[in-house]
Order: sequence, then structure tokens, then C-alpha cells
Amino acid sequence: MKLDFFIMGTEKGGSTYLLQCVREHPAIFMPDQEIAFFEDAFYNEDDLSDFEANFVDSGSATLLGVKRPTMLGHPEFGARLHRAYPDARLIAILRHPIDRALSAYTHHRSIGTIPNQDAERFLSRMLEGPLADYPRASTVLEQGRYERDLRRVEEHYPRDRMCLLTLDDVKKDDRSALRRVFEFLDVDPDYEPRATRKQPMRAPYSPIMSSYRRVTTNLLHDRTRDGFLVRRETPLLAPVHFASAVGNRLLEKCLPGGTKPQISRELRARLVDYYAEDITGLEKRLDRDLSNWRK
Repeated sequence: MKLDFFIMGTEKGGSTYLLQCVREHPAIFMPDQEIAFFEDAFYNEDDLSDFEANFVDSGSATLLGVKRPTMLGHPEFGARLHRAYPDARLIAILRHPIDRALSAYTHHRSIGTIPNQDAERFLSRMLEGPLADYPRASTVLEQGRYERDLRRVEEHYPRDRMCLLTLDDVKKDDRSALRRVFEFLDVDPDYEPRATRKQPMRAPYSPIMSSYRRVTTNLLHDRTRDGFLVRRETPLLAPVHFASAVGNRLLEKCLPGGTKPQISRELRARLVDYYAEDITGLEKRLDRDLSNWRK
């Protein structure tokens, strides 16, 4: 099997929207779920069968792709993917790093992979270093260090094998952004996905929604030693999974949206300093002004 492209980043940056749009293209097949194969602590480079099993229903598609937005920040990703698929093309959609961190905080808090704390306390603590009891907590900040991570990937893939968007690009003109992606993949760039008309996923800002997701996630998933969730699959749990999903959709429709997490000016200034060098490097890489990311 030949993997043609990988949407590698970034978590909470708009990659799900990109997946929904790109996989609609008639020339492209992508599994609708994220594939954690190259992130697995027990990854085996000599056996790609589990990974390639995700593409058995690709039909007449001419390009095969996959999405896993946490891979950009994975230190071994570039090397692992290159050994298996050296000709793959890589796509990333990047977001204002502080906004992304707050969104990641909201997501991880709702599924219990970080402490159940307010944003001010949690992010202040993360600037001091990792939390031993929550191995995924560090990714809330680290996944926003795009330039560092892109340099690491570039050790294995040249820049012309990468297509880099920002969420700002998509919000400003999603058709033009998608056209760039389709041109990069050498497929019909004029295709207009239906997904562009869909509403984006709602973040679990509601305290009730967040608590519901936290409880059901703990009930229906196990955790690996690296802090990742593994869905429990048993015949007895199948109806519980279904009921949990239905409950989630009902709560999304019925509950008010809630408010985004807030942080102090002092903490925001510390986060700007944390990302400053990385943003400067990214500006040079993209040849564009990202001064709005320093606010």
C-alpha cells in the first residue's frame, strides 16, 4: 500500500474540519477516525498490517490519506513515517498557540486527561514543568510549538512535501484554503465539499457537559501508560457507548454553550513569552506576519 498524505497537525487547530472536507473529494479515501498507529508506545515498524487495514475499503480512490493531529508534536513521527512511507505528503493546520492551548485545555479537562482545575491554575502550573500523574498534560502547551516540531519533521521530509495552513486562513476564506490543499495533493482543486457548510464542533464549555463527558469517558475507556484513552469494546458495553453518544448529542442541543475559559493578562503575557521564539521562526518559514499571535 502507498500512503499519499498525512494530516499531522495540530490538535484543536481545525484538523477535523479539514478531514471532513478533504475526505469528501472523489479522488481521495480517508478513514473517518483518527489512526494512532505511529503514536503507539508499542509501534512496530516491521508490521504495518494493522495500520493498512484501515484502507481496505478505499475502492477506486487514487489517493490515500490519514489524519492524526497530535503527530506534528510527536518527536519520533517524522522518522517513523519516513521509514514506512518516504514519499508521503504532509499537511498541517496551525492555530494561534494560546487559543489552541485554551481549547486543548477545555478538551482534555472534559475527558479527564488533565486535572480538573480552572485554566489559570492549570496553565500556570504547566509553565513550571510536567505533571507525573497526567502524562498528556504537557501536550496542552507543547503542541503549540509548531516551528520546533516542523524542524524535526523536516529532518526527514523536505519543505516542498509539506502544506501548511493556519486556522486564520480557513476562517478568512475556506474555499481558497481547501483549493491550496487540493492543488498540493494534485487533485481537482475546484471540488466544493459539502462539509464547508457544516457547523463546527461545539467545545464543552458548559460545566454540565464537561462533567458528563468526564464521567462517561472514564466509564467507557481505559488509559495507557502514556495517558491515551482506549475505548473498551465488549458486547455488554455496546449499548452503553450508544447511549453515551446519544446523551452527548442531546446535551449539546439542550444546554447553553457556556463560556470560554479565561486567563489573566499576566498569564497571557507569560504564554506569549513561552511561544515568542517559536512564532518568530514560523514567521520566517511561512514568510508572513504573525504578530496577532503575540496577543
